[in-house]
Amino acid sequence: MGFDAIVLAGGESRRFGADKSLAEFNGESLLERAVDAVSEARRVVVVGEERMKLPGIVWTQESPPGGGPAASIAAGLTVLGMKTEALVAVLASDLPFVDGSAIDALLDAAGSKDGAASLDPDGKINPLLAVYRTVRLNEALSASPSLAGAALFRILSVLDLAEIELRAARDVDTREELDRAGDDG
Repeated sequence: MGFDAIVLAGGESRRFGADKSLAEFNGESLLERAVDAVSEARRVVVVGEERMKLPGIVWTQESPPGGGPAASIAAGLTVLGMKTEALVAVLASDLPFVDGSAIDALLDAAGSKDGAASLDPDGKINPLLAVYRTVRLNEALSASPSLAGAALFRILSVLDLAEIELRAARDVDTREELDRAGDDG
């Protein structure tokens, strides 16, 4: 099943104390893990300041920089343009357990719905590990008068999403959380 991908790497990592997308987990940066998870995508756009050379990756910046996930997703969709795949995977760069099997599970779960979003082990939805029908995602984002700082959950609430529990939905906000994730292996 063809899909494109948008990896969000534009956050400030305030609670982490350093750029968490560059923090290592099991020998590679969290950003590299996210990009590896979508290696089957036709095209991959990373949204954020370019930090490293990644083959085949297009980098872009949200407007304004630091504008939040809704603005970042919109920036990624703009780069993908009119010839985008029917589905787009959206994932944050702070998911230590993300891999291709998580993306495959989301693609399978989307079925005829507007997409599929992950639930972390606590049952909390993570819209930044999800796949969306590109047209419907564009419509939802376009309906918002402003995307900078916009509440992503509110914007996405118009979408009919399948929800599946995935360990990969567990994100990290602090170095301690990343260390605990490493202990959980």
